[in-house]
Amino acid sequence: MSLLQRMVRRLYPHGATRTVLRGPLRGMKFQVINGMGATYALGVDFMNLKFLGPRLRPGMVVYDVGGNCGQMALFFSRFVGPSGRVITFEPVPENFARLCGNLQLNTLTNVEALETAVGADQETKSFCYDTSHHTMGTFTDSMVKLHTWEKTITVPCTTLDAAWQAGRPAPDMIKIDVEGAGGAVIQGATRLITENLPGIYFEIHAADEDAPELQALRLLRERWRYEITDLNGTLQDQFGPMWGAAVWCEPPAT
Repeated sequence: MSLLQRMVRRLYPHGATRTVLRGPLRGMKFQVINGMGATYALGVDFMNLKFLGPRLRPGMVVYDVGGNCGQMALFFSRFVGPSGRVITFEPVPENFARLCGNLQLNTLTNVEALETAVGADQETKSFCYDTSHHTMGTFTDSMVKLHTWEKTITVPCTTLDAAWQAGRPAPDMIKIDVEGAGGAVIQGATRLITENLPGIYFEIHAADEDAPELQALRLLRERWRYEITDLNGTLQDQFGPMWGAAVWCEPPAT
């Protein structure tokens, strides 16, 4: 560990509560963990907030699939405001506890946190994740390098259709970041998408051209006529392997 890293760790020790100093989340509090420390406090835009911000308005509803520790839920909460609503889904118990802690630190009342995975059905799932990198986790049957994610647990699973049909408002935007399992998320949201056509921010983890998440993009384009672009606005006609790159799925005009 370099001298700079040691200094940062002293200022942002794991488990401490700190306040965001710059950027769109300025003033919000969070619990320091690996990957949610100094860069988060300084407003470094590693979550594409500058792209998402202009697409959010007060009163909107956002479904945050892959809530992790609340990094994005805090952002969505601020941008949709008291009249809006955020539904965030996170299956890993340790992450879910941190997520709820961050919501409580900021006394957020417009966020509902659900401790569940999201997939194509409501059957329990085997879920693997890396305990030292809390953002890395997915279903064990998704296209991931399992040998690097040492912990496997059984988690409840819901679908976006079921979450919506339980009485929650339909989303204006869906954020999907589930390390390769996004194809199942789309499979479980067909009625919701058909009836509501939300905008979809989709972080892709695809090892090859036949990966489930790329198949999901093709389905969005062919069945529902979504326009798929990168975050620079360039239309994506062909989908090839990518890992961690985000795309925007713009619904057709109604």
